Amino acid sequence: TGMRFRVQRRAGSHHADVQPLTKQDTAVMNRIYNGRWSWNRRAILVQTEDQYLAASMHGMPHGGDGIPDNDFRGHFCVHFLGSTTHGSGRSDLGHQMMVHKSAGMLQKYIEQASPYQLVDAYLFAVNQHDLELTDWMYASDMRASQANMTRFMDSIQAIRRISEFEEKPWKDALAVDLPVTAAVHRAGAAPERIRFTFRLRRAAIGDPWKIDAIDMVQKKRPEL
Repeated sequence: TGMRFRVQRRAGSHHADVQPLTKQDTAVMNRIYNGRWSWNRRAILVQTEDQYLAASMHGMPHGGDGIPDNDFRGHFCVHFLGSTTHGSGRSDLGHQMMVHKSAGMLQKYIEQASPYQLVDAYLFAVNQHDLELTDWMYASDMRASQANMTRFMDSIQAIRRISEFEEKPWKDALAVDLPVTAAVHRAGAAPERIRFTFRLRRAAIGDPWKIDAIDMVQKKRPEL
């Protein structure tokens, strides 16, 4: 966006917990999120003195608040390369993807992904409604189905994987099918459990994995 705002680091050891410095800074951040606070990750550059650092932020106020007059109730999180969450101690894939985007290296990051990382990256892109990002992951024949995926993205509010991956040999393979179950949330409807099978292919060992097809079986599960 080219927009800039100032923040103060409040706390955080594995990533930075920060808060907008003033009401004016909060207003800029709110415009970046189109007037609606969101957990969506955004690629950012953090300037500190004479350095620019590739980073990622979300836009949802939460937790403790140390500046009571900045119109921002709580803090938000900024992740850098290798940052982890304070709860799990693991890196957040979405934040790490946005760090690479900020550094101009996201496409290379995706091209080096394992099949499991590619599926999670794809679900992250769908959750962010990022068609450009999903397009990078498709095999050339799969791009013809992008209109269907656009309709699917437009119909949902959020998606998250709720099943573990089935371990399959892939390092010496040219094709692998990965089934996953995801919880899908749509406006005004009960959450649904959807079973996806991602069919991944690559032309040669060492080439990037691409999504060749996605099969979907849908069952409503109001208790999700």
